[in-house]
Amino acid sequence: MKRKPLAVGNVYVFPNYPKSRFIVKYICFPDTPNYDGGFPGVSLKWIGLSKSSYFYPFNCEKSFWEDFLFRNAVSK
Repeated sequence: MKRKPLAVGNVYVFPNYPKSRFIVKYICFPDTPNYDGGFPGVSLKWIGLSKSSYFYPFNCEKSFWEDFLFRNAVSK
């Protein structure tokens, strides 16, 4: 599985669902420079089917990629 590390602006797709993809808008993990002590997580904008933006609470990138929703995503 080819996947770039999470970074603002990166686009990820799901191999069997090409119309379902997302772009990373904001990352706020405790080990990142922009962490302000608040709720850690990742903000994503879905591209294709829903076109909505959501914040997903995660403590680190590893837990993000282990989540059922995102574990099959690959870099576009």
